[in-house]
Amino acid sequence: MHNRCMQPVRISFNILHLALAGVALAQGGAALTDWQLHYRTGEDLLGKGRAAEARVELELALAGAGIEGKGAILDALGRAELEGGRYREAKRRFEASAALWVPQTRPWAVALNNLGLACLELQEYAHAEALLVQALTVLHGEARPWQSLGQAQLFRGRTRQSAESFQRALSLAGPGLAPLIASDLAGVLRAKRQYVKAAAILEEAIAGAGAGQARARMRANLGLLCVKLKDKRRAVEQLRSALTEMESAVGERHPDVAAILEIYQDVLRGAGQKPEAAAAARRAAEIRSSFVRHTGDRRVSVDWRDLR
Repeated sequence: MHNRCMQPVRISFNILHLALAGVALAQGGAALTDWQLHYRTGEDLLGKGRAAEARVELELALAGAGIEGKGAILDALGRAELEGGRYREAKRRFEASAALWVPQTRPWAVALNNLGLACLELQEYAHAEALLVQALTVLHGEARPWQSLGQAQLFRGRTRQSAESFQRALSLAGPGLAPLIASDLAGVLRAKRQYVKAAAILEEAIAGAGAGQARARMRANLGLLCVKLKDKRRAVEQLRSALTEMESAVGERHPDVAAILEIYQDVLRGAGQKPEAAAAARRAAEIRSSFVRHTGDRRVSVDWRDLR
């Protein structure tokens, strides 16, 4: 199997929304301005998973807003780009947002956190780690930034530091976030070649997680562990389930779908299913080619209001 395709998939998308800090969307019953209406509509569309439509509204908001609204609008545009798999554009939006906030304030830290996560998706792991460390000077009491830092450290091969960050995140997490962090800890065990323990943790995390993009990534990682455990049949089953769930969560044309297809085609080939492997490889290549301007080689952010 090709090592380029057999890397673990990063688990969670720690998307932080940056509220329109200091700007009231309505005061004393006054009507919203045009740009405020576009911003509100864009945020509503983002909440419904309609990133492409949200981008249109948010671009209109950005064009009409004064300096007081641009930081939050740029953050929302960055989140829309992330959800659509347009990671380079997301990075650019978050960089612009971060530059508008006063250093060492919460909005500044949230913008750096989200910028770090865009860098994670672009596989710029050292840059991501540096940004997340900065963000944690303000967000040190929040679970999600610690989890994201652990992910950056794990992909850099800094296993001990990664485990410490995940444990810190776990100590701060509520019950909804705990399964995602536990699944990241399974990645530490995988790096240590403790495959049986890692698989057990992932199975428990999958059982406790809701359907969606994060759980689909967990299933893909469990499929990889099944390969390590020489259970080809179960590896194929897990990756098939991961692919179906990811398509349901993000659509059929997204970098995450391509990432799973690349793993899947290697596992199918190893299981002797060569026609199916070839079909998966072709589809992955087609998706990659359509996103080549927007991503790194392959392969979100945190709403501070949701941090616990």
